[in-house]
Amino acid sequence: MKKIWILFTLFLFNATISLAQYAHQLDSLSKAYSSEKDDLKKIKGLLSWSDILVRQNADSSLTLGKLALDICESKLKQPEKFSNDELRNYTLAHANTYNLLGFVTFTQGKVKQALDYFLAALKIHESVKNNPIGVSECYGNLAAAYSTLDNFKNAIMYHEKAIAMQLKYGYKKDAALSFNNIGMLHYGKKDDAKAQYYFLKSLKLREELKDTHGLALSYCSLGMILSGRKKYDSAFKFFDVAVKYYIKLHDLEGEGNIYMRVGKSYFAMGNMAKATEFALKSYSIAKIQKFPRQTSNACSILYQIYKKTGQAGKALTMYEEFVAMNDSINNRELKNLAIQQQLKFEFEKKATADSLKNNQEKKLAQVDHENEITRQKNITYSGIAGFALMLIIAIISLNAYRQKQKANKLIELQKQLVEEKQKEIIDSINYAKRIQTAILAREEDIKKQFPESFLFYRPKDIVAGDFYFFETTASHIFYAAADCTGHGVPGALVSVVCSNALSRCVKEFKLTDVGNILDKARELVIENFKKSGQEVKDGMDISLLVKDLRTNIYTWAGANNSLWIVKGKNSDVPLIEIKPDKQPIGLIENQKPFTTHLLEVEKGDTVLLFTDGLADQFGGPKGKKFKYKQLSAFFVNQRAKTLNEQKAHLDKVFNDWKGQLEQVDDVCVIAVRV
Repeated sequence: MKKIWILFTLFLFNATISLAQYAHQLDSLSKAYSSEKDDLKKIKGLLSWSDILVRQNADSSLTLGKLALDICESKLKQPEKFSNDELRNYTLAHANTYNLLGFVTFTQGKVKQALDYFLAALKIHESVKNNPIGVSECYGNLAAAYSTLDNFKNAIMYHEKAIAMQLKYGYKKDAALSFNNIGMLHYGKKDDAKAQYYFLKSLKLREELKDTHGLALSYCSLGMILSGRKKYDSAFKFFDVAVKYYIKLHDLEGEGNIYMRVGKSYFAMGNMAKATEFALKSYSIAKIQKFPRQTSNACSILYQIYKKTGQAGKALTMYEEFVAMNDSINNRELKNLAIQQQLKFEFEKKATADSLKNNQEKKLAQVDHENEITRQKNITYSGIAGFALMLIIAIISLNAYRQKQKANKLIELQKQLVEEKQKEIIDSINYAKRIQTAILAREEDIKKQFPESFLFYRPKDIVAGDFYFFETTASHIFYAAADCTGHGVPGALVSVVCSNALSRCVKEFKLTDVGNILDKARELVIENFKKSGQEVKDGMDISLLVKDLRTNIYTWAGANNSLWIVKGKNSDVPLIEIKPDKQPIGLIENQKPFTTHLLEVEKGDTVLLFTDGLADQFGGPKGKKFKYKQLSAFFVNQRAKTLNEQKAHLDKVFNDWKGQLEQVDDVCVIAVRV
């Protein structure tokens, strides 16, 4: 019996055969399959060959796929004849056949028909137990089809469904690609903020997986966003990281694409020499490797450069080559686009129905989530060392109260006892200060990592609710200003819990994404507080900065506390404020993930982290609050001075404003100059 794989091999060596020969070989293929007794092998062989042919001859690919579909459906009409394993294999083959037919018709521009095939595949895959790969692949295919039809809402929905399943079952590489695809959808809608958010999500997963090719794509995507915002210096940093990955991978197409984007950025800046250099690099790679799309793009930018610089002959040559390349590339794409536009209206009704169904599913999921939050409301906190300290204070206060009720003859004795106990309290609190100081980094160690920086830290009492967090790893630096619930002893106890949670996030869980660090810290703080059996909503507000030592890229996240970027002295916009998420690190209803912000900073910019203590300080001639407006004006006016000079001046301004009034809260201000 002739094996079908031999016939496949013959086909691979005859890519340029005539249509008549092609039809004859397909006929031979059908005959070979008619003699094959194992139907599953027939189906798998047909699908394999259909997949090979899809780019060369879509009609033939479709014929083979439909032949496989006929075999599947004829077999599944009599399920009682098969064992459970055999029935599962035929069912999966049936679903995979629909997926392949969807892909083939998708490449032909028949998007509505492709959608029907993908939905049929999804329905079958969902009927098979323990089949997350098949289901998530269907979600991805549906998202691609909806994207082609400009149905943004459904495309996002299916990408999110795919991500939920991919993360649940540990398919992180697939999830990273899905995050990147969502980012590209938002980028296409010119929503740079959301695009950046999803690109960073993708980048985090790819860093965990050490996925070199994926990292190259992520850095390229982030560079595109920054270039579009005209933040060219930052964009070049990302492009530089991406091109190094592509060179390491020997991926010439990726390398050439980066050169083309760098060339476009220099063109937008008006630097024609650099624009020409990088555009020619991209063009050279594309021509040698015969990359048609990249050749077209390189010709386009070179035409614009030569036209701008008055090189008419070279401009004409590039334009002619650009037109020739586009004619060969776009004919089929334009035809498909026309078909897609005709299908779009009739498709809208079905899309709306699907959207309503999925909105209902999301509402049910939200109800489940809220029920889970309700069940967690019983969590409380235990303060181990703090509990003992507070117990001592309570006993002393009770004794003092009783002593005051005794006769005058005991007043002197009571006074002596109070003084003795007060000394014990002060000694205990001073010892607590030593413990709290031990969790804080030394300022000289911070200066080693951030030479141009200052720390302005003024506790209201001996111990403080405000604290600063500083930690380093081989690849990142973490620096934060945090404000825990209360001040004095209660605030200090909470600060120990919160500082420990941040340290665990960095050292134990090895988190680097700043938003994820705050998410995990919240989880750990709530877990610590739940041990007392009471509902405790204490926690902290925080402004957390992370520097990636490999790329010199800064990211930030905030819980109720903002971040300021004071620009250089010649900037038209002297101060930029990045808003925080309006939620604390602690127990609240309707928790949301914290947002990771990519900071667009340049050399000479100063990044400011702070708590609310200084802005809330009463003082001045009218005894009013200092306020954030006055604080921001101070840093703008002082931006030409060194940070050491700024710190000294800030100390004087704070003391003069406070005067003889009591300090109302702990104060923490951190400045880092880029």
